[in-house]
Amino acid sequence: MKKLLLIDFNKTLQDRLMWQSIKDPENPLYGNFDKIDNFVFKERRDLLEAWLIGSINTEDVHLILAEELKLDYQILLDTFIYDCEQMIVGDEFLSVLQELQEKYWLILSTDNMDSFDRFILPQNPYLKVLFDEIHNSYNLKIRKSTNKGEYFKRVLYKYNILSKDMILVDDSSKSCLPAKNIGIKVFQPKSLEDTLDILHKL
Repeated sequence: MKKLLLIDFNKTLQDRLMWQSIKDPENPLYGNFDKIDNFVFKERRDLLEAWLIGSINTEDVHLILAEELKLDYQILLDTFIYDCEQMIVGDEFLSVLQELQEKYWLILSTDNMDSFDRFILPQNPYLKVLFDEIHNSYNLKIRKSTNKGEYFKRVLYKYNILSKDMILVDDSSKSCLPAKNIGIKVFQPKSLEDTLDILHKL
């Protein structure tokens, strides 16, 4: 019987940042990356959480960002979409995932936004072929860290397997801890090279 392998996306299969191209001096919003990053991930963490569970969408967030930080909405949104479209999973990962299909049910499990389905997946068509399922917190309305791993319990129930037969590869401690606490084997890569090494050894 196959085991279940859950693999995260951001900082696990690819490491491009949201709004990363704003770091380019030629970008009209150059110099604002840290301001945007701080606003979304620190000052307005509530906004991020709402985005991750589908309460608001990409346009909502950028309207708020543009207003609060006094930035051009369309340039900000276009930059975000561009960077999402550059979040490409490398061929070396696609190759090892194809090999893992023989031994595991594969689930791409990401705490993400509507932008994942709208802008990232279309640039990564092979992910829909290689993974048996793609779980995006935006669609599921639940994150991996919610309610002490409720998400993982739902997956275990759906596949009718024990926690010892599930593996999680995820860079986030917040995701790994609840999984580990219910008996799931966890690997927490520190880099893309680390992820690749872990996958080759499974």
